[in-house]
Amino acid sequence: MKATLSIVSLLLVLAIAGLLAKSQLAASSKPVAVPSVDASASLAVTTPGATSLQQSQDIQKQVQQSVEAAMQSPRDVPDEK
Repeated sequence: MKATLSIVSLLLVLAIAGLLAKSQLAASSKPVAVPSVDASASLAVTTPGATSLQQSQDIQKQVQQSVEAAMQSPRDVPDEK
């Protein structure tokens, strides 16, 4: 009796964990638009029909452009006295 209850409980926990994992994986497969800090450095949304390789390359290009734009803008340096 005790063994049967333990097995049923274990199967119930595994089923709940499987459902949670499935919902998390389904949520993570949707493309997410990343909000930008600066309006001039806004990121374009990747093409929904593109392959993951193309999306990855697009994101890498966008990040590189954002970093280059950030490097071009002068930083305010306070005068030390």
